[in-house]
Amino acid sequence: MKHIPAFLILSIAFFMSLSANSSTLVGCFDCSSSQSKSAAIKVQKGLSSQENKIEVIDFKNNIVKSYIVERDPESNSTFLLNTYSSSSAKKAASDLTTEYNRIKNQLNSMNHISNVFNSAYGVTTNMNNYGLVTNEFVNQTSFIEKVGMYGSIVAGTLAKVIINANFTVDIGFTDGSYIRFKISGVNANGDVEFEVLDVVDSDGNKIPKEKAEIAGRYVFTSESGNFDRFKDLVVDFGVDVSGWEWGMGGGGGGTVYIEDCVGACKLKPN
Repeated sequence: MKHIPAFLILSIAFFMSLSANSSTLVGCFDCSSSQSKSAAIKVQKGLSSQENKIEVIDFKNNIVKSYIVERDPESNSTFLLNTYSSSSAKKAASDLTTEYNRIKNQLNSMNHISNVFNSAYGVTTNMNNYGLVTNEFVNQTSFIEKVGMYGSIVAGTLAKVIINANFTVDIGFTDGSYIRFKISGVNANGDVEFEVLDVVDSDGNKIPKEKAEIAGRYVFTSESGNFDRFKDLVVDFGVDVSGWEWGMGGGGGGTVYIEDCVGACKLKPN
């Protein structure tokens, strides 16, 4: 007969009484089930009581995962039991998700066009250029207040946030290109931190941020002028583009493949 540890029997016996007590609400943005469980265990380790009801709120997807978490001091093990989600946790999840979606939609509708550079091709040549673009965005929009207010709401609602919310914003340029940034947080100086996700031209090509990213398939239209911008960019990365115009038929439009960028980079027309 399989032996059931005494502490697990106690957990089940006290299940109802523990569930009736106030729970600890934990935030976990866009969490998987395993991340939710890990978050509950992590929070339990910082609590004084051996048994706690911990409710993990995914405030991107309006999901609540609720657990009775018990720490056994003798074996130094932690055990989880699934339990019902409280009405307060469900309401918190709903409110935070609704507010997140509201701010996300506002950010998506900003349609900000940079005045610092005419094209995203001109930004990727120097990492400092990204800061010039984002600083302009911060200074010309009210998004900091929106994101900061949301962060205050999250902090005031939840006991702890394991994985914080992130927002994305597209900053466009007059040539139709754009850079997609993730707003990854606020640093110790109170400055918003941005992470570059994608740099895309008006033809839909991913713009390389370094020589190692040049290889791949590109489609250029002759009207966009992107092939010339692309050549200027890769020259800055140390690539010799002599003869590349002939590979495009001389018109600056078409599909090309670029390979062997460990060496000199070779352009092959479709």
